[in-house]
Amino acid sequence: MTRSLTVHLLPDVNGTAEESDWEAGIEDDAGELRDQIAAWASSATLAKTEVLPAGITGRLREVWRPLQRVADVIGGDWPERCRVLAQRHRENLTALRDDGVRQERPHMLLIRDLYGIWPVEGTEHVPFVQAPDLAELLRKHSPDLWGEAQRERDPLTVQRMGRMLAHNFNITTERRRHDGVQERGYYEHRFHPAWRAIGVLHDGTVFGVMEPSQAA
Repeated sequence: MTRSLTVHLLPDVNGTAEESDWEAGIEDDAGELRDQIAAWASSATLAKTEVLPAGITGRLREVWRPLQRVADVIGGDWPERCRVLAQRHRENLTALRDDGVRQERPHMLLIRDLYGIWPVEGTEHVPFVQAPDLAELLRKHSPDLWGEAQRERDPLTVQRMGRMLAHNFNITTERRRHDGVQERGYYEHRFHPAWRAIGVLHDGTVFGVMEPSQAA
């Protein structure tokens, strides 16, 4: 979603929207529009640089850079209209963050909560934790999201946690022998790239436990 423009659709609660068979009879118009776009794109020369408002960086720049370059080629009032919309997009995202609105995928909530609940010795994470222990800590730490208080899911299992970590972060369990006992769990250092990417890990120093994520 951070690389997309969101289009909000509202329900027709009053039944005033006209019925339309939008899938029928559009082939000719769609084909003509496609040909026009192809002809324009083959002849248009996009500028290598564009002027975007301050603060349009990172993912926002990925969204608005191609649109701004097209607007610059079209000319007229389109370049400025594009910049106004980009700035409005940035302001809306800032307002959502300020209001505490967060729409994150479960695996992103998981990786953040794992940082928060990882056992600590002194000011550092312990190097290895068994998978069942991590799942249990998550269920206790954020019961609305991972535990018994969930409305639509059963409590988090080791298997579900493992699938989310392997599929989204390439983090898998490993075996180790400790005090003569075979253990299966996760090495803390395997999480460092993901934790750095979301901005919770900087110098490796850990202080306390983070607040639990909220269920979406």
